[in-house]
Amino acid sequence: MMIKFSRLVMFAALVFGACAKPVTDDQFIMTLEARFNKIQDPEKLRNEVEWAWHDLKSREIPAVRDSQAIFLYRGPAKKVRLAGDFTNWQPGPHLIQLGKSDIFALSLTFPDSARLDYKFMVDGQWMLDSSNARQMVGDDGPNSELRMPRYRPAPELDIRPETPRGKLDTLTITSKALNNTSTIQVYLPPNYDTNARRYPTLYLHDGAGYIHFAKINVIADNMIHDGSITPLVIVCVPPISPDERAKEHGNKSEFAEFFTKELVPLIHSRYVVVDDPQQRAICGPNFSGFIAFYIGLRAPQFFGKIAGQSSHLGQDGDAIFKMVEAADLSKHEFYFHCGTYETSIGQSGMSFIEYNRRMRDRLAAKGARFTYREYPCGHSWGYWRDELPRILRKFFETQFRTSNQ
Repeated sequence: MMIKFSRLVMFAALVFGACAKPVTDDQFIMTLEARFNKIQDPEKLRNEVEWAWHDLKSREIPAVRDSQAIFLYRGPAKKVRLAGDFTNWQPGPHLIQLGKSDIFALSLTFPDSARLDYKFMVDGQWMLDSSNARQMVGDDGPNSELRMPRYRPAPELDIRPETPRGKLDTLTITSKALNNTSTIQVYLPPNYDTNARRYPTLYLHDGAGYIHFAKINVIADNMIHDGSITPLVIVCVPPISPDERAKEHGNKSEFAEFFTKELVPLIHSRYVVVDDPQQRAICGPNFSGFIAFYIGLRAPQFFGKIAGQSSHLGQDGDAIFKMVEAADLSKHEFYFHCGTYETSIGQSGMSFIEYNRRMRDRLAAKGARFTYREYPCGHSWGYWRDELPRILRKFFETQFRTSNQ
C-alpha cells in the first residue's frame, strides 16, 4: 500500500509541478508509459492503473498548467484521436497509449487564457470526454470544454438568487417579404410593466441560440441589476430551421426588408421602445454576423450600432467591404470580435479571422468608431456567450438612462 501511495504522489507531482525539479508534460506521459510497460503481472498492472487513474480523476481533466494541457482518455480502444476548435474539427493528433494500460494521454500547448471546444474520436466514433464535467452545448449538441489556467468565464453568466428576473414574451410574425411565419421571443427587463419609460433595443439573429446557449436573458438580468447597463428590450429572431436560415439570409435584400418594414415597426407598435437608431443595435454570430453588418449598413436610419460575433464576412466575396467603402459611417458604432483559432471554418475552409482583421483595417481607414477584439478561442457559442457582456456594456451603458424617460 505504501508503494502504491508513493507512486500516486509521484503521479500528482509530475502532473502539477509539485516536485523539486520541474518536469514537462511529455516527460510525465513517458514516465507513466514506461512504468506501465515494466509491470508484467496483470493483476498488479490493473491495480497500478486504477490507483493512477483515481488520482488523476480526483484533480482536473484535462490537466492544465501554464500553457500545457494533458488530455486523458481511459477505455478499451485501438486509436484515440483529439479534435476540436484547434484542429478545425478534423481528426487531429493521436493520444498515446500508456504502456499496457487502457489510459491514453496527449500533451499540447495553448495560450494560457484559451477556451476551446473538443471531443475524442475513439476508433472512428465521436465521444465526449467523460472525465471532464465541463461541456458547452451548441447547435450540433454538446462538446467538452478546455479551460486554460488564465481563462475566466464571464461572471454575468451565473444565476444569482438576489437578481430580479425579466421575462420572455412570445411574438408571432407573418412576413410578406419572406413569405413565412416565425415565432420570436422578446426579452423584457424587470419592472417593464411598471416603469413609465421607453427602452433601447437589441435585435439578435439566431435568437434561440442566444437564449438557450448564451443565456442572454441571465446576462441582461445581472447587468441591469448591477447598474452597468440600462434596462433594454432584446428581440431574439430565430431562423425557422437550419435550411431556412440559408434561404432567409441568402435573400439579403428581402431579409433586410423584413427587418426594417415589418419587424421593427411591429416591435414599436407592441412595446415601449425608443425610436432612435443610436439606441437600437443589431448583432449576430457567424453568417448572422454578416447579416447584422449588411442590414445595419443598408439601413442606418434604423440601426446605429452593429455587432458581429465571429462574423462570416467573406460571404459573397467583397460585398460587405464594398458597402463599408460606400457608406457614411459617421453615425455608426461597431463592435466585433473573432477567435484566433477561426482559421479554417466550414467546408470551404475560410479563414474568418483574416476577414475580420480586414474589416478592422477598413473601418480604421475610414475613421469609423469601432471596437475589435481577438481571443484564443474557436467558433463556439461558449466564446460568443463570454463576449456578450462586453457588447452590452459598450452599446447600452447607463448613460442612456436619462434619455426618453
